[in-house]
Amino acid sequence: MKAGRLRHLVIVERNDNPPTDDYGAPAPPNWDNKFEERWCSIEPLSGDELIAAQHVVAGVTHRVRMRFLEGLTSAMRLRDGERIFNIARVLNVDERSVEHELFCRENV
Repeated sequence: MKAGRLRHLVIVERNDNPPTDDYGAPAPPNWDNKFEERWCSIEPLSGDELIAAQHVVAGVTHRVRMRFLEGLTSAMRLRDGERIFNIARVLNVDERSVEHELFCRENV
């Protein structure tokens, strides 16, 4: 993976709250916990790529590529300054544990 393409420094955040509170109601998310900081490339998907990606996950708007990060799941999100990307799908490229390809939805 070439480092020149990795020009966005993002914060990978995880939700520390359990899915429900003590009474069984959905708990509000707590995204304050920083999991890791990583350099990555963020690419908006073009029309053809968007159609192909939506066969995998509906509503995907961006492809994010980064070096492999142990423990990364689709329950996490990425923060790039004020921009927030919810991870819809995590792919381990070629199953080599070298690079992750993420399909994300940007919060607007």
